[in-house]
Amino acid sequence: MLFTLSGLILATFFGMFFGSEGEMDPETFNIIFWGLIGSGAFLNFLAIVRDSLCKSCHCAFCHGH
Repeated sequence: MLFTLSGLILATFFGMFFGSEGEMDPETFNIIFWGLIGSGAFLNFLAIVRDSLCKSCHCAFCHGH
């Protein structure tokens, strides 16, 4: 959930600083804005997958986690 929230916060700051001026191409702005949100959600998905895989694993990576 932390990654998704971080993506939303970054998208909000990006919108505040670059969206209100209207200097950026609207299509590029939308791609970056939704890309920040999507990347946060994707990183959250990867963290969930890693946690579920580490429950049954006994490798050094999972024990250090």
